[in-house]
Amino acid sequence: MALENHTANRAAVTRVLKTIERRLRFDRLFRELIVGFSLSMAVPLVVVFWHLFSPIQTTIFWLITLCWLLGFCSFTFWRLSQKGSLTQAATSVDLRAKLKDELKSARWFISKSTSSPWVEAHLDRAARTADKLEIVELYPRQIPRNSFVAIGFFVLLLT
Repeated sequence: MALENHTANRAAVTRVLKTIERRLRFDRLFRELIVGFSLSMAVPLVVVFWHLFSPIQTTIFWLITLCWLLGFCSFTFWRLSQKGSLTQAATSVDLRAKLKDELKSARWFISKSTSSPWVEAHLDRAARTADKLEIVELYPRQIPRNSFVAIGFFVLLLT
C-alpha cells in the first residue's frame, strides 16, 4: 500500500510538470515563430517592391520565394525539435506560485530515485501541492504583441 502511494505521488508530480512543460513549450514556440515570421516577411516584401519598380524574371521570383519558404520551414522544424525539461518546468512553477523550490526538489528526488521517510513525506506534500495548482491561471495563453506586425506584413504582401 505504501509503495503504491509513493509511486502515485511521483506520478502526480511528474504529470503536472509535464503539463506545465508542454504549456511553456507551446508559448515559447508560438512567440518565436511569430517573431521569425515577422522578420522573414522582409524577404517577400523586398521582392514584391523590387518587382514593382524593376520587373524581375518569373524564375528568379519563384527561386527567391522557394528559398524563403525553405528557410522559414527549416527555422520552424529547428524550433519544434527543441524541448524543455521537467526541471525547467519545476523551476518556473516554483517561481510563479512562490513554492520555495518545492516542486524542483521533488523533481530532483524523483530523478535520483532516492527513498527515505523524509523524501517520501516531501514527495507526498509536493503531490498535494501539484494537484492544487491552477495551471491555466499560472500560465495563461497570450497573443504576442508582435503577432499583429506579422499579420500586417502578410496583409501588405497580399494587397
